Amino acid sequence: MELIQLVVIAMVIVILATITLAAVSYGAFKVRERRVPESARAEQGGGPYFFERVRFGARDAAAER
Repeated sequence: MELIQLVVIAMVIVILATITLAAVSYGAFKVRERRVPESARAEQGGGPYFFERVRFGARDAAAER
């Protein structure tokens, strides 16, 4: 095999591994989300676990001027 063929094969393997890990991670997140008790889910407000929503309004735009 030539060097170029080895590099291409390595890149394909890395891409497939990345896609596989992303799918497994998403599945694990969904399983974890499903296991949260209803009382804890109500306290969270149904939003994401790690991110806060940022809202920009007219007051923020006026403050930037």
